[in-house]
Amino acid sequence: MGQPSPPKEQQSPPMEVLCAGTEVQLTQPCVDCGQWTGSFCDYCFIEQRMPNEGFAPGQMTPLCTRCDRVQEACHYCLEIPWCRPRAWGRHPVMVGESVEYRD
Repeated sequence: MGQPSPPKEQQSPPMEVLCAGTEVQLTQPCVDCGQWTGSFCDYCFIEQRMPNEGFAPGQMTPLCTRCDRVQEACHYCLEIPWCRPRAWGRHPVMVGESVEYRD
């Protein structure tokens, strides 16, 4: 016999996929500090901020966990003038079907 379903109050809400792509596509430099990240701002899409950069459709603005904890949103959402920093940290590179990281 199968397992009974948990009560409705314990069920997770359905997952919503906003963007899909490869690890390389979805790992971008944080717009605030430049660290390579797979985390995103919860409030804006990068297509609205940097339309000519070739990001995946539906991709949120890259924002590392550290910057998100400090500011809770990217500098675009906070309307803070900012220049784009140089990328740093570990960057994934596709090699065949696997991913390697380069510092």
